[in-house]
Amino acid sequence: MKKLKFTLVIVSLITLGGCGGDNPLDLLGSPENIPTTLTLPFSSGFFGTATVSSAYTSSSPFVTFLVPTGANIIAPTDGVITSISGAIGNISISMLHGGGRLSSTVGGIYSSQVRVGSSVVKNQVIGAISGTTAITLSLALDGVSVCPISFLDNTSKQAASAYTFMCL
Repeated sequence: MKKLKFTLVIVSLITLGGCGGDNPLDLLGSPENIPTTLTLPFSSGFFGTATVSSAYTSSSPFVTFLVPTGANIIAPTDGVITSISGAIGNISISMLHGGGRLSSTVGGIYSSQVRVGSSVVKNQVIGAISGTTAITLSLALDGVSVCPISFLDNTSKQAASAYTFMCL
């Protein structure tokens, strides 16, 4: 009888804790809603021009941008922060989007401005850089690496169109 009461109390607490809409995973929405328009993972309010310093390849499944001083690192689309790893100066922030089917990781960040479990919206500042920094962006759809450039919105594609190699 004691086990049954304990189980009911735990189940009740879990159920009540889930009420109220504060679950960050609600932001992910339906698995059918895969975001197809991402922004570049850095703000445009910086001094200088960002360039692609390495392209996406099967052996290097990310695009590297050389981002000048003054840029903020931003969320490429709505999502939930799933992990923050590395040390100050070389932090990676991973996020889930689109019902959890699309994941993104932005690396090379100096400092994080979010926590694991935080909900983020497109263009929200998630980190900062120090000086000119190489920032990486990787994406996976259903666990399979995909070229991030193919998911960029039109404005970001135009900004990246000067780069002669992006997805090889």
